[in-house]
Amino acid sequence: MKKLYILLFTVFSFNINYSQNSTQTIIDDMASLPDAALHGVPSYYSWASGAANGQNPVPAKNNQGEWFRAMTSWGQVYIPVEGSQASNTRCQIRNMLSKLLYKNGKWIEVQSDNPQGAAFIEDFANNASINAGIRDESNNGGGISVIVGVGPWAGYNFHFWPLGSRAEVDVDSVIGVFSTCEARLILHDQNQTDDRDSCKNIMQMGADWWLNLNIGWLPDWSANNGIGNGRSKWVTKEWQSFNYYSLSPAEILSNPPIFATSNIEVINTHEQLNIFPNPSQNKITINLLETVKLQNLYILIYDLQGYLLFQQQIMQKKLDLSLACLAKGVYLVKIRNDLTIIIRKVVKE
Repeated sequence: MKKLYILLFTVFSFNINYSQNSTQTIIDDMASLPDAALHGVPSYYSWASGAANGQNPVPAKNNQGEWFRAMTSWGQVYIPVEGSQASNTRCQIRNMLSKLLYKNGKWIEVQSDNPQGAAFIEDFANNASINAGIRDESNNGGGISVIVGVGPWAGYNFHFWPLGSRAEVDVDSVIGVFSTCEARLILHDQNQTDDRDSCKNIMQMGADWWLNLNIGWLPDWSANNGIGNGRSKWVTKEWQSFNYYSLSPAEILSNPPIFATSNIEVINTHEQLNIFPNPSQNKITINLLETVKLQNLYILIYDLQGYLLFQQQIMQKKLDLSLACLAKGVYLVKIRNDLTIIIRKVVKE
């Protein structure tokens, strides 16, 4: 496994976990057949099969003719109809992300956070749920993990959404929605039998409309409605991306919502950091200006295929980054918090 080293007065090392997202993966998550039907969901529900449902109008109105002016991404993990016998395996989920496509052709990131959620009765009867036994995985690649469909959670799924707030929707400008996350199977107890090969977890990503940023659910379904969902796909021992989009495959192919070929957004365009030397052979120094707030500030590094190579919270205004483990090429360094998003290209010679 490659390692990336961030030097903040003291040297720390972090494993790089590669996500598997690509334009083709995004397309397949809507265009391909589901991997399995969902356990405990009656077949008369249209979503029981795990099939993708998605090329719906964006923006949209509710059943009272009012515009939905907010949205949120969501995901759900099930066991398949045939069940799962694994009891020592957890589903780890991280890097939830939502983007909106505007009429000018730009994808803008509107949600980016770890998931929160609950274990809901599999067919969501009466919207009943129990505590999902969420475990923090900050020291194991990030995100959270849960056990789904077995033991105390038999008869329950895991339904999740971003920790942050809903995203506002400009109905005059927004024409597309994209949501994604990463997931893999990990052990519940390292001292017990590794039963990941027999674990059957399937995941879907999706998104919902909401009338506004703060309204709660209403029984007449005027407050919210589904935008759509991606197909059910097996969760494996390796990190994978799970995606939903509201467009056609052809539209995604011509303008993907990932860094490699989409328009990279820079919400705050001020020159708030210096990177030198750039190009560089082995190491770069990043200096953040005093105007950049360190609160909840993170550094993320991507290759040009859109694979996330590294992420870590930034605690100092100056840091040294070793490029020794990276091949020659161009990389994207992203600095972000709730107020600022800065993206720069870095060249490794």
